[in-house]
Amino acid sequence: MSAATATPPPSLTWLHLCPGECSLVFDENTPGWMVQQASPFNGRGARIGVHWNANEVRLADDEAGCVMINSRVSEKQAKGLGLSYVRRFAVIPNLREARWFIPLDCGAVSAAAFSLYTPARRSAKIKRALIQAAARLPGGFWYRDHLLVALREPPGIEKTLAPLFSEPIRLALSCGAPEGARNRKASALAIDRRGNLRAFVKLARSEIAREIVAHEAAMLPGLAHIRAPRLLLNEEIDGTLVMVQTPLPGSTAPLAFGPAHAAFLQSLRSPEMILAAQSPMIQRLRQRLDHPAMHRLSEILMDLMPSLEQMSVPVTIVHGDFAPWNLRIEGGTIAAFDWEYGQLSGLPLIDEIHYRLQVGLLLEHWSAHRGAEEIEKLCQSRPQGLSSENAATLAIVYLLDMLARLLSEGYGEEQEMIIWHRAVLGHIMSRRTSSMKEVAVA
Repeated sequence: MSAATATPPPSLTWLHLCPGECSLVFDENTPGWMVQQASPFNGRGARIGVHWNANEVRLADDEAGCVMINSRVSEKQAKGLGLSYVRRFAVIPNLREARWFIPLDCGAVSAAAFSLYTPARRSAKIKRALIQAAARLPGGFWYRDHLLVALREPPGIEKTLAPLFSEPIRLALSCGAPEGARNRKASALAIDRRGNLRAFVKLARSEIAREIVAHEAAMLPGLAHIRAPRLLLNEEIDGTLVMVQTPLPGSTAPLAFGPAHAAFLQSLRSPEMILAAQSPMIQRLRQRLDHPAMHRLSEILMDLMPSLEQMSVPVTIVHGDFAPWNLRIEGGTIAAFDWEYGQLSGLPLIDEIHYRLQVGLLLEHWSAHRGAEEIEKLCQSRPQGLSSENAATLAIVYLLDMLARLLSEGYGEEQEMIIWHRAVLGHIMSRRTSSMKEVAVA
């Protein structure tokens, strides 16, 4: 496996700051689990020494830098060896189960770095506020593991980002989705010394991650008229596709779907009308389902085509992952980020269904039966001015699209999300068939 074509495990997220395809040289104190995790990512490029619990800087003449884990080495000591780039990070919650690498330059920067995490539940918001307050205090009592990245020269990512800003920035790193997620990638926040968020950065190495990040980069210019991030950079750097966008101001949006959410989705609808069957979203879905493993899903879509051919709907921008953790609210107005699965010419109602099912499944732990019931209630309410029948048809389209996405990313039939969404689809299709039989008998 090449370091340039795979996402490093969370504990090695700091590799994004090292030269591409670097060669890691571990000391005898480094735990075996880290050496093992690093093995597939150990290239033949610039040598980087990795030292665990070291009390002094050790740098060979042929090494481009070093990474000091839980060491007592100071930034001043590292710079004394001619290492011009020196950054210290707290690793939260710990290095083996890393989620975030928080820069320790000053309290304002450390506290701002926790904006990498967008909590949805009230309890999680309180926890984040508490750790942000702790991060502003001296003493380092709020973290267990820390590491120092010290290099002879700044990494490619910081060299490329520097011209975008008028002052120096610090990077906070996120390890991305939990290990096992096929689309996992690292990300970063660019923060100035006052703790202001200057940019959000996505770091894609795997084929899937590259595909969705490139798609988002292509999407963003078409969203200039709505509240969405602006694209600043999309460039290959040291074997990583780096996409930089402006951050969204505001705070975490309310969890419950309400008027502000509805108003944002309304802003995505254009005056232009189209037959649903002619929508690029349906055309792409037909292509994605043209695979033996998705034959049954393709049959369901074909059964829907007569209804879609008669359904006139407004051309609608689809976010694709409209969920609480991808939203901000400011002045009562919602904005959305993470447009990796977006579509500029899609169908209405798709995002609202996604929102309700994501919250139901991931936060409220709905059964598939409950999920189907809630979607049927939504359809009966004639959402967004749609008839109940058209809303139900679009709900099935959403489920087909979601399953096609998961399957095309390589998830197996045993994956929890696929099982759950298939079950929701099964419940809705069963009731749809029963209703059609009742109409036929009548």
